[in-house]
Amino acid sequence: MYVTNEKGERIICPHPIEFRTVREVLGEGASDTLVKQRTGHLQKWLCLECLRTCSLDLDRDSHKCSHCDSAKGKSVKDMVDQPCPKCSAGTI
Repeated sequence: MYVTNEKGERIICPHPIEFRTVREVLGEGASDTLVKQRTGHLQKWLCLECLRTCSLDLDRDSHKCSHCDSAKGKSVKDMVDQPCPKCSAGTI
């Protein structure tokens, strides 16, 4: 989980105290609407071009590799039970 500060920077919220960090960044009286607007969840995304991973909010971010800018990829979670994109011999 992350929360964005006033500058738009993403601050990682460590588990299990995620909402303590949210309150520190947004203030104690932050509305539910503000919390929804300024929080999200990062997931690992595997680029099928360069085979590197990056962290993306799959609901908000462009699904592009931050290393090579390719849009060809999947969330690591979606790669489970799929053929290995590197060797094609194994399964993730």
